[in-house]
Amino acid sequence: MAASIGFTLYSALLGNVVFTVTNSLMLVSAVVGQCLYWRNQRHAPAIVEAVADHAGIPIAKPKRPRSGAKAAGDKRTAPTSRRRRSSANTNSQ
Repeated sequence: MAASIGFTLYSALLGNVVFTVTNSLMLVSAVVGQCLYWRNQRHAPAIVEAVADHAGIPIAKPKRPRSGAKAAGDKRTAPTSRRRRSSANTNSQ
């Protein structure tokens, strides 16, 4: 989109009507495409759920863990303290 804006401005500064119109139309196309992308991203879960419901396909919705609770399958443990160096590794002089 930034390139389309730059090309349109450059064409306008040169006074070339054909390239100004062409680049303006490409900029409008890029803006419309970006708006459609954002709309589809926002509505995608609802569309997928509606299609699956119509086809009779069950959808497993992930459960959100309560705040502070560990998620299912979370194998992280509490941090452990550093290991002490053994006496064989220390240099005592």
